[in-house]
Amino acid sequence: MIFAVIISACTPVCVSLITDFYPHEKRGQMNSVYAFGIYLGAGLSSLTLLIDEQVGWRNSIYIVSFISGVFGLLILFMSNPPRTQRPIVT
Repeated sequence: MIFAVIISACTPVCVSLITDFYPHEKRGQMNSVYAFGIYLGAGLSSLTLLIDEQVGWRNSIYIVSFISGVFGLLILFMSNPPRTQRPIVT
């Protein structure tokens, strides 16, 4: 239930950003990558159960936090692509 509420709040923002950053020809592809990423992340989250069984819940949290921090640092140093100019629709 909480996952659905968060996704319903984030999806309009993400689709708007995709519209700003990608040209019209690539928007369908980028929206499908975004939609695939949501379910891929939810599916991969079940891997934490396997890690938890092997090393315990505290070490599992440390491992997942370390991996998330590495990806967060990588994203921090990525440059933003130039925004495309949206045509005014009347």
